[in-house]
Amino acid sequence: MLMVVMMTTKDKSYIQEKMIANYLGWDVVSGSGARPHHPGDIKSDEWLGECKTHMKEVSIIHFDFRVYNKLMNEAMSQMRKPVLFVDNGVSDSRNTYVLTQTHYLPKRYESVDSRFIKHTPSGNLSLNLKNATYMLYGDYHWSDIGKITFMTLDAFKSILDI
Repeated sequence: MLMVVMMTTKDKSYIQEKMIANYLGWDVVSGSGARPHHPGDIKSDEWLGECKTHMKEVSIIHFDFRVYNKLMNEAMSQMRKPVLFVDNGVSDSRNTYVLTQTHYLPKRYESVDSRFIKHTPSGNLSLNLKNATYMLYGDYHWSDIGKITFMTLDAFKSILDI
């Protein structure tokens, strides 16, 4: 008899959080999302990260303005830098993308081809992964947040290792 186990959103999120935290050498915030005085999903001494995933594989990922705006306030209260991690539903480092404000990074990076970025009417950003061959870095002005940079998780790790 074949038994099918359905993964919940909570399970999938935990797998993503653990993968990113292990990859970067950070800590998973215990009870993230359930306790008001423990913001973020993962953290280091310098950064506070929020992780978002999809239940199935997608070719377009979204960076939600409200999520990042909330994360900015939480990070400020923790005296950390905010960083948003979004994957395409495949919880591995090659399919995870990072968004943070450009001024938090140690140096400026080359811009990405803007054909892959779409600013939605709700103020969110969409990144089309289907047509992007390999995206390293991008510099983009996002609402009143200012200049943001998004990149692959691998690129973010290499910046942290500088």
